[in-house]
Amino acid sequence: MVLNDLPNEIFINILTRLPVKTLIQFTAVCKSWCFIINDPHFITTHLNRFTLNRDCRLVHLPSVSSGERSCSVLSVNSFDQLADHKIPFNPEFDTFRIAGSVSGLLCLTDYRFQYYGKNLYLWNPSVHKFRILRDSCFSRKPDTFVVLGFGFDSRTKDYKVVRVFYDFNLYFSGGKVPDVEVYSINTGVWRKIGGGWIDFPDEQSLNVFVNGAVHGRCSKRRPERIMSFDFQEERFGEIMLPERELDGERSNLKDSIGAFKEALGEMKGSLALFRWYTQSRNCQVWVMEEYGAVESWSKLFTIVVRDRIFQPICFTKDGEVVMQETEDGRRLALCDVKSQVLNSVRLDNRYAGVITFVESLVSPGGGRSAILGHRTHQRGLEPFVTGSLIEKLPESWLDYKSMMKHKKKDMTLEDVIMHIQIEEKNRSREKDAKAKEFIFKTNLIEERHDKPHENHNRKNNRFGLGLPMDKNPNLITLSRKIVMLKRKVIDLFAANQATMSHSTVSKKKVTIVPLRELT
Repeated sequence: MVLNDLPNEIFINILTRLPVKTLIQFTAVCKSWCFIINDPHFITTHLNRFTLNRDCRLVHLPSVSSGERSCSVLSVNSFDQLADHKIPFNPEFDTFRIAGSVSGLLCLTDYRFQYYGKNLYLWNPSVHKFRILRDSCFSRKPDTFVVLGFGFDSRTKDYKVVRVFYDFNLYFSGGKVPDVEVYSINTGVWRKIGGGWIDFPDEQSLNVFVNGAVHGRCSKRRPERIMSFDFQEERFGEIMLPERELDGERSNLKDSIGAFKEALGEMKGSLALFRWYTQSRNCQVWVMEEYGAVESWSKLFTIVVRDRIFQPICFTKDGEVVMQETEDGRRLALCDVKSQVLNSVRLDNRYAGVITFVESLVSPGGGRSAILGHRTHQRGLEPFVTGSLIEKLPESWLDYKSMMKHKKKDMTLEDVIMHIQIEEKNRSREKDAKAKEFIFKTNLIEERHDKPHENHNRKNNRFGLGLPMDKNPNLITLSRKIVMLKRKVIDLFAANQATMSHSTVSKKKVTIVPLRELT
């Protein structure tokens, strides 16, 4: 049984289980496969299947000092490098910082504080497509603090970026509310929204995306709380944190602030809080079982970390905790909650960020196409697709194929496709022109030979048939000679018949058969 004999539902089900790299190669097989893989419903189905059935991956972005211009995709179970993606765009200032990761799309920005959030880069490393956002609805001042959030609106099926501008001087004096704008991938524009009074966050990135909203801890607020931004409603909210515990007792004392470090995360679709105690070096893991309900905060377990300071990143499907070192910045660890065993791995370079990641076909440009387009830069794919296109050209294009085999090395996939389309149009136009010219000349010959010929000078005749001599015969002269030759043969045949029968042949006009009817 061949693939074409399979029912469409079974065939699509098989495709949704394949990795992104394989699907990209399959788009070059035929138009129908390319159409299926680029379909938005297929992209969503493929993403959901990989999100539910596989562990997420980690994206490791090197720091400024490393000098590297690529990011690595790591396994959460072993920290082995699964892929290395060269960053296809240049930062305006030094290097990048990860502002968020949703459905295989990374939101990067420039690393320097004073330029943080000025330029945004939406990038899917799996399909090597990106979009750079440089515009803004607001003019930025030197003392502006920018906060970013990246997420997904499930109602409109749209990926969005929220950017908040805090004016240090006016904000802390209570004189001005922050400016807020939202970018939509589907529309491709920034819009101003009324944010009202918004708390000041601890971090510049609200990078924990749960339940359709991004979250970040508020700075120096009592009682402690989380600020959130809902991408569907496009509004900010607050969620209270559970009370701290100091030496087994609940405490809200200000002098206990230095004894804690906290971070937010996601655990199996729920909002998680990691609370690390600096003195005992124990890390508590809390989960909000019912989103938005403060009373649903539940402490799941405590991780004992004696020698180093580690901050949890995510959980594997086996329940292990993936952690990153906060002091050295070169070590990742995997902790078994039951056995309290911590296995750490030292990275080659210091990193500017590590965040969860899932491979997907989602395009940062919006619209239908998620793979093919002017931003396809995957190494090894373009030569494969280009070679396939050229090899499938018809045999009549042999000269063109020979020329393109050498020329394609200096051309992109888009250039080759455009070149083939132009060549096809030129060949079609040339073929039509030749056909029209031949028909025109044939009709012209027929019209001329419907009239009696005046030139019967035998001095220039060939074969004694009265055909004119032509030193440079071409298509029109050759056609004319054929018609005249046929006429002479018919005349001679008629004369011979008259002589043999001793009958008188009437001088009736002989009908000339058009050239296209002669066989």
